[in-house]
Amino acid sequence: MEAINTGWFSRNERVLDVGCGNGEVSRWLSAQGFAVTGVDYSAAAVENCRRLAAGARDDLKFDAADLCGTELRLPTAGSLVHSGCFHRIAENFRSVYAENVARAAQPGGHFLLLSGTFQDARFANYRGARSEPELRAHVQSIFGDYFTIDRGDSAVINASQDQEAMPALAFWMTRKANAPVPA
Repeated sequence: MEAINTGWFSRNERVLDVGCGNGEVSRWLSAQGFAVTGVDYSAAAVENCRRLAAGARDDLKFDAADLCGTELRLPTAGSLVHSGCFHRIAENFRSVYAENVARAAQPGGHFLLLSGTFQDARFANYRGARSEPELRAHVQSIFGDYFTIDRGDSAVINASQDQEAMPALAFWMTRKANAPVPA
């Protein structure tokens, strides 16, 4: 909501919802008047998104895409959002994922990444748990060649009536104009 209320996500540019899952964020952004493309690895998830979005605005689209594929070419967008499944990307694929996101972001475009820290007793045995400083350093190492990290705020993900919220960080990034993005 803050990205919209502050104008950080421009209403004049398409939003790319990377790893859209069930399309909840895509549908919400569309209802706020944004043109949105949601992409997810799972073709079944994309079909579910399309079903759930039946009757929505014509500029809400969903596509299946391997976000870690070396040949991936996503549509370019002025704003991108990834709301909570970065931790599911295998560590050895995260650099390719970052290249793909950077290639899709217009120079000067914005990318909002939400990532769980798993700093909670429920996840005591989870291998991917990182403290906030560790996650900040990790995201900087993955995205720093392509994006300026404007800020990293404490956040929660998966907060709903059915799930208890999980500690996370929200990274607000701006695509560097001269970043060396592979063609």
